[in-house]
Amino acid sequence: MELPKIGAGLGIRIKKARKERKWTQNQLANKIGVSTQVISNWEREYTEVTNTDMTKLAEALEVSANYLLLGYDINDVVTQLERFYVGKISLDELLQDNQVELYFNDKKLSGKKRKKIYELIKVSLE
Repeated sequence: MELPKIGAGLGIRIKKARKERKWTQNQLANKIGVSTQVISNWEREYTEVTNTDMTKLAEALEVSANYLLLGYDINDVVTQLERFYVGKISLDELLQDNQVELYFNDKKLSGKKRKKIYELIKVSLE
């Protein structure tokens, strides 16, 4: 499995977070001290975001830098893994949690297949 390039889709996530707050590019630019053109260039991925600006963006948009760079917050992933590996999550909870993507042989399991697996396990353990 190939991991996504860090920062791929960064512009889309910046724009999405900005629009969720109903801010214009100008409003976001004013909050972090850059020009509207800089915001536009970041959203179109014409220019890269510096580390300093990434921190300012994350704070202004109230998201983590991990989310902006990766598309998910690594802390949420760690929390999910901790729940699973320390036995705080049951198999039925895992199979019914639609927030958790499950794969078998590198193929994502659909909701229908998850339900079928759940039912098979339930019947076999009764």
